[in-house]
Amino acid sequence: MTIAKAIKNYRYSQGLTQSDLAVKINRSVRCVKRYEKGDTIPSIKILSEIFNISIDEVLAKGLIGKGVIQQWTKDIFN
Repeated sequence: MTIAKAIKNYRYSQGLTQSDLAVKINRSVRCVKRYEKGDTIPSIKILSEIFNISIDEVLAKGLIGKGVIQQWTKDIFN
């Protein structure tokens, strides 16, 4: 499952609107939409806020994969 799909599924399971989630993580609705479409990859910190888990749990649950890490690295160093 992609991060985008996981975020959307979690939001639905919690009965949250995109606006509710945006408020919860202190981001814009547009940002949440981009996360759910897979246009933007949230940081590990944001993922932990979305799913109410620690950063260690984000890593342990495999919410980020090799492709995500490669994209973050590319974004940081380019």
